[in-house]
Amino acid sequence: MKKIAILTQPLISNYGGILQDFALQRVLKNKNYDVVTIDRRYNGVSKSKLLLSNIKNTIINKLQLGSKRNFTSSDINYITKNPRSFISKYITLSEVVDLDEKMVKHFKNNAYDVVIVGSDQVWRPRYSPNIYDYFFGFLKDNSTTTKLSYAASFGVDTWEYNEEQTKEVKNLISLFDAVSVREKSAVELCKDNLDTDAQFVLDPTLLLEKEDYLKLITKKSDKSSASIFTYVLDQSESKTNIINFVQKKLGKEVRTNQPKEDQKSSSSKNLNDFAYPPIEGWIESFDQADFIVTDSFHGTIFSIIFNKPFITIVNSERGAARFKSLLSLLDLEDRLIDAYDESLISEKLSLPIDYTKVDARLKELTADSLAYLFNNIEK
Repeated sequence: MKKIAILTQPLISNYGGILQDFALQRVLKNKNYDVVTIDRRYNGVSKSKLLLSNIKNTIINKLQLGSKRNFTSSDINYITKNPRSFISKYITLSEVVDLDEKMVKHFKNNAYDVVIVGSDQVWRPRYSPNIYDYFFGFLKDNSTTTKLSYAASFGVDTWEYNEEQTKEVKNLISLFDAVSVREKSAVELCKDNLDTDAQFVLDPTLLLEKEDYLKLITKKSDKSSASIFTYVLDQSESKTNIINFVQKKLGKEVRTNQPKEDQKSSSSKNLNDFAYPPIEGWIESFDQADFIVTDSFHGTIFSIIFNKPFITIVNSERGAARFKSLLSLLDLEDRLIDAYDESLISEKLSLPIDYTKVDARLKELTADSLAYLFNNIEK
């Protein structure tokens, strides 16, 4: 049995980030590999501070945004208990690694046959605890461990590395046994900036079937009425107008599965207003919805997995390249909008999605992605 380590972004409360790691672990465990995700955190940052950072809720942010709400570490533990419970139940984690030295020590003490970096925006410098770790800088003198990337993402279609970083990661990626990325634009970024030929593969969440996710729902809710499910990460007036217009046109109830209050702007005194609902409920919401509005990459993916009509609002700040790459592959670019435009939204609401065609294309891409993964593990 091969022992495999996965290195991804810190897992705290981001549903998509958690589920992509869950999916990759599940795919590998189904092949009877011994798999663990490295519990990498920011250097020298305590668990409570890491939580604060990941949900953009540090005291500094609060002061800058004029919020009156100040969160203690126990507050953060409380409002993130549901996603952390999911992680504890379904994802195998290593010991906490919160220093560069600990990363080196962990891999010296654990004989991994294969180490995989991915998925999500692991190659976006400003998102990573130590960008060189995500190119296996701690393994540069190790020639026995197989080094792979699976669906690694830069998040954007422009090069965000400085000259020094580019030089170092170019050297490190040359030591990889195989490189795969999540966006077509990332293939070009690797070629142009790192002299590396990368293969395109699907996000790990797309390697599982709808039924795999439905099995996670142990207590199902009753679907009482037709609904529009919204999953919006960055609220704005324009997005609110889009949702209100969709509701008006479709005449259905709007539902969500997110904290009631935005931690970046609300000063609510009720801690429950900031609590993250269970991930299982988020998955079930896609299954029950009649229509979906989202600005999330994984919100878009799960709309597709559950074969739902949807529109995706381009989230440029978090990386628009991810959306365009995925949807162009599936001939679904017409589901994207970037502004409140009633005539454009009305047009998209009237356009059906041919999921027979979409699913057939996904089947082909899934086979190619799994072949890349397993062939390189077994080299």
